[in-house]
Amino acid sequence: RLGVPVRYFKTPYMLRESKATPDFARCIAVLPNLHYVDLPEGFYSDEPGYSTLRLEVETRCPDLRKMTYNHGSEDSLEDLSRVTIWVNLEVLELRRIDMDPSRLRYVLAALSRLRALKITEMDIVDDEMFRHDDMMPPIPAVEELVLKDVPNLSAAGLASYLSTKASQRYLKVLSLENTGIRPWALHEVLSAGTGLKTLAITEEVDTAFPSAN
Repeated sequence: RLGVPVRYFKTPYMLRESKATPDFARCIAVLPNLHYVDLPEGFYSDEPGYSTLRLEVETRCPDLRKMTYNHGSEDSLEDLSRVTIWVNLEVLELRRIDMDPSRLRYVLAALSRLRALKITEMDIVDDEMFRHDDMMPPIPAVEELVLKDVPNLSAAGLASYLSTKASQRYLKVLSLENTGIRPWALHEVLSAGTGLKTLAITEEVDTAFPSAN
Protein backbone atom coordinates (compact mmCIF):
# COMPACT_ATOMS: atom_id res chain seq x y z
CA ARG A 1 0.00 0.00 0.00
CA LEU A 2 2.82 2.40 0.79
CA GLY A 3 4.39 1.89 -2.63
CA VAL A 4 1.35 2.80 -4.70
CA PRO A 5 1.48 6.61 -4.24
CA VAL A 6 5.28 6.84 -4.73
CA ARG A 7 6.21 8.75 -7.90
CA TYR A 8 9.93 9.48 -7.38
CA PHE A 9 12.51 6.98 -6.10
CA LYS A 10 15.93 8.58 -5.63
CA THR A 11 18.90 6.70 -4.20
CA PRO A 12 22.50 7.66 -3.32
CA TYR A 13 25.07 6.93 -6.03
CA MET A 14 27.05 4.43 -3.96
CA LEU A 15 23.91 2.51 -3.06
CA ARG A 16 22.61 2.08 -6.59
CA GLU A 17 26.08 1.29 -7.94
CA SER A 18 26.62 -1.43 -5.32
CA LYS A 19 26.09 -5.08 -6.22
CA ALA A 20 22.73 -5.21 -4.43
CA THR A 21 20.82 -5.37 -7.73
CA PRO A 22 18.34 -8.05 -6.49
CA ASP A 23 17.38 -5.83 -3.53
CA PHE A 24 17.01 -2.87 -5.86
CA ALA A 25 14.75 -4.91 -8.14
CA ARG A 26 12.58 -5.94 -5.19
CA CYS A 27 12.11 -2.28 -4.27
CA ILE A 28 11.10 -1.46 -7.85
CA ALA A 29 8.60 -4.32 -7.84
CA VAL A 30 6.44 -2.65 -5.17
CA LEU A 31 6.50 0.84 -6.76
CA PRO A 32 4.14 0.41 -9.75
CA ASN A 33 3.38 4.09 -10.34
CA LEU A 34 6.88 5.53 -10.53
CA HIS A 35 7.50 8.51 -12.78
CA TYR A 36 11.23 8.74 -12.05
CA VAL A 37 13.81 6.34 -10.63
CA ASP A 38 17.58 6.52 -10.16
CA LEU A 39 19.13 3.48 -11.83
CA PRO A 40 22.71 2.11 -12.01
CA GLU A 41 24.84 3.47 -14.86
CA GLY A 42 25.16 0.00 -16.37
CA PHE A 43 21.39 -0.15 -16.80
CA TYR A 44 21.50 2.68 -19.34
CA SER A 45 24.06 0.81 -21.47
CA ASP A 46 22.32 -2.57 -21.39
CA GLU A 47 25.16 -4.23 -19.53
CA PRO A 48 24.35 -7.97 -19.17
CA GLY A 49 24.41 -7.83 -15.38
CA TYR A 50 21.36 -5.57 -15.40
CA SER A 51 19.12 -7.53 -17.77
CA THR A 52 16.93 -8.82 -14.93
CA LEU A 53 16.61 -5.35 -13.45
CA ARG A 54 15.64 -3.94 -16.85
CA LEU A 55 12.91 -6.54 -17.22
CA GLU A 56 11.66 -5.67 -13.74
CA VAL A 57 11.56 -1.96 -14.47
CA GLU A 58 9.85 -2.44 -17.84
CA THR A 59 7.25 -4.77 -16.34
CA ARG A 60 6.57 -3.10 -13.00
CA CYS A 61 7.00 0.58 -13.87
CA PRO A 62 5.02 1.25 -17.06
CA ASP A 63 4.46 4.93 -16.29
CA LEU A 64 8.05 6.22 -16.23
CA ARG A 65 8.43 9.74 -17.59
CA LYS A 66 12.22 9.94 -18.00
CA MET A 67 14.77 7.51 -19.44
CA THR A 68 18.37 7.57 -20.65
CA TYR A 69 19.97 5.40 -23.33
CA ASN A 70 23.74 5.26 -23.72
CA HIS A 71 25.93 3.50 -26.27
CA GLY A 72 25.22 -0.22 -26.07
CA SER A 73 21.50 0.12 -25.41
CA GLU A 74 20.45 0.49 -29.06
CA ASP A 75 18.31 -2.68 -29.02
CA SER A 76 16.38 -1.55 -25.95
CA LEU A 77 15.94 1.90 -27.45
CA GLU A 78 14.48 0.45 -30.63
CA ASP A 79 12.02 -1.56 -28.53
CA LEU A 80 10.24 1.72 -27.79
CA SER A 81 8.97 1.72 -31.38
CA ARG A 82 8.01 -1.95 -31.43
CA VAL A 83 6.67 -2.74 -27.97
CA THR A 84 4.12 -0.96 -25.79
CA ILE A 85 6.50 0.21 -23.11
CA TRP A 86 6.92 3.56 -21.37
CA VAL A 87 4.48 5.23 -23.74
CA ASN A 88 4.26 8.24 -21.39
CA LEU A 89 7.94 9.16 -21.57
CA GLU A 90 8.34 12.93 -21.42
CA VAL A 91 12.11 13.31 -21.12
CA LEU A 92 14.58 11.30 -23.20
CA GLU A 93 18.38 11.47 -23.09
CA LEU A 94 20.47 9.82 -25.81
CA ARG A 95 24.25 9.56 -25.55
CA ARG A 96 26.59 8.08 -28.20
CA ILE A 97 23.79 6.00 -29.70
CA ASP A 98 24.85 4.21 -32.89
CA MET A 99 21.92 3.16 -35.03
CA ASP A 100 20.42 3.94 -38.41
CA PRO A 101 18.92 7.46 -38.32
CA SER A 102 15.67 6.25 -39.88
CA ARG A 103 15.23 3.70 -37.09
CA LEU A 104 15.92 6.37 -34.52
CA ARG A 105 13.33 8.56 -36.15
CA TYR A 106 10.70 5.82 -35.77
CA VAL A 107 11.61 5.53 -32.09
CA LEU A 108 11.15 9.24 -31.49
CA ALA A 109 7.90 9.31 -33.45
CA ALA A 110 6.48 6.62 -31.16
CA LEU A 111 6.89 8.88 -28.11
CA SER A 112 3.85 11.08 -28.55
CA ARG A 113 4.18 12.70 -25.10
CA LEU A 114 7.84 13.61 -25.39
CA ARG A 115 8.49 17.19 -24.26
CA ALA A 116 12.28 17.26 -23.75
CA LEU A 117 15.02 15.64 -25.84
CA LYS A 118 18.75 15.71 -25.13
CA ILE A 119 21.20 14.32 -27.70
CA THR A 120 24.90 14.05 -26.89
CA GLU A 121 27.91 12.85 -28.94
CA MET A 122 25.97 11.50 -31.90
CA ASP A 123 27.40 11.84 -35.41
CA ILE A 124 24.38 10.04 -36.88
CA VAL A 125 22.14 13.03 -36.18
CA ASP A 126 22.21 15.14 -39.33
CA ASP A 127 20.03 17.32 -41.54
CA GLU A 128 18.35 14.33 -43.20
CA MET A 129 17.11 13.03 -39.89
CA PHE A 130 15.39 16.33 -39.07
CA ARG A 131 14.15 17.08 -42.58
CA HIS A 132 10.48 16.60 -43.44
CA ASP A 133 9.87 13.39 -45.40
CA ASP A 134 6.46 12.12 -46.48
CA MET A 135 7.78 8.56 -46.29
CA MET A 136 8.96 8.89 -42.69
CA PRO A 137 7.17 9.76 -39.44
CA PRO A 138 7.94 13.26 -38.16
CA ILE A 139 10.13 13.86 -35.14
CA PRO A 140 7.73 14.96 -32.40
CA ALA A 141 7.47 18.61 -31.46
CA VAL A 142 9.17 19.15 -28.08
CA GLU A 143 9.35 22.03 -25.62
CA GLU A 144 13.07 21.62 -24.91
CA LEU A 145 15.81 20.47 -27.28
CA VAL A 146 19.42 20.09 -26.11
CA LEU A 147 22.11 19.21 -28.66
CA LYS A 148 25.71 18.68 -27.59
CA ASP A 149 28.57 17.40 -29.75
CA VAL A 150 26.29 16.86 -32.74
CA PRO A 151 28.58 18.06 -35.56
CA ASN A 152 26.53 16.98 -38.57
CA LEU A 153 23.37 18.99 -37.93
CA SER A 154 23.34 22.40 -39.59
CA ALA A 155 21.10 25.42 -39.17
CA ALA A 156 19.23 24.44 -42.34
CA GLY A 157 18.42 21.01 -40.92
CA LEU A 158 17.13 22.39 -37.63
CA ALA A 159 15.17 25.09 -39.47
CA SER A 160 13.51 22.32 -41.49
CA TYR A 161 12.37 20.68 -38.24
CA LEU A 162 10.99 24.04 -37.12
CA SER A 163 9.11 24.54 -40.37
CA THR A 164 6.03 22.77 -38.97
CA LYS A 165 3.52 24.77 -36.97
CA ALA A 166 3.64 22.27 -34.10
CA SER A 167 7.41 22.56 -33.69
CA GLN A 168 7.27 26.34 -33.95
CA ARG A 169 4.57 26.52 -31.29
CA TYR A 170 6.02 24.05 -28.79
CA LEU A 171 9.79 24.62 -28.84
CA LYS A 172 10.60 27.03 -26.01
CA VAL A 173 14.16 26.09 -24.98
CA LEU A 174 17.02 25.38 -27.39
CA SER A 175 20.57 24.64 -26.25
CA LEU A 176 23.39 24.11 -28.74
CA GLU A 177 26.96 23.11 -27.88
CA ASN A 178 29.58 22.06 -30.42
CA THR A 179 27.12 21.42 -33.20
CA GLY A 180 27.25 22.09 -36.94
CA ILE A 181 25.03 25.13 -36.39
CA ARG A 182 27.38 28.07 -36.79
CA PRO A 183 26.63 31.31 -34.91
CA TRP A 184 26.35 33.34 -38.11
CA ALA A 185 23.64 30.95 -39.36
CA LEU A 186 21.49 31.26 -36.25
CA HIS A 187 19.15 33.63 -38.06
CA GLU A 188 17.85 30.63 -40.02
CA VAL A 189 16.85 28.92 -36.78
CA LEU A 190 15.48 32.05 -35.13
CA SER A 191 13.33 32.98 -38.09
CA ALA A 192 11.71 29.52 -37.93
CA GLY A 193 11.63 29.06 -34.14
CA THR A 194 9.11 31.78 -33.44
CA GLY A 195 8.07 30.31 -30.08
CA LEU A 196 11.56 30.24 -28.56
CA LYS A 197 11.95 31.76 -25.09
CA THR A 198 15.48 30.59 -24.26
CA LEU A 199 18.45 30.09 -26.57
CA ALA A 200 21.95 29.05 -25.51
CA ILE A 201 24.86 28.39 -27.86
CA THR A 202 28.38 27.32 -26.93
CA GLU A 203 31.01 27.09 -29.64
CA GLU A 204 34.79 27.23 -29.79
CA VAL A 205 35.96 30.36 -31.54
CA ASP A 206 38.06 29.09 -34.44
CA THR A 207 37.14 31.44 -37.28
CA ALA A 208 35.88 34.94 -37.86
CA PHE A 209 32.31 35.73 -38.86
CA PRO A 210 32.09 35.76 -42.65
CA SER A 211 32.04 39.21 -44.22
CA ALA A 212 28.83 40.43 -45.77
CA ASN A 213 28.96 40.55 -49.56
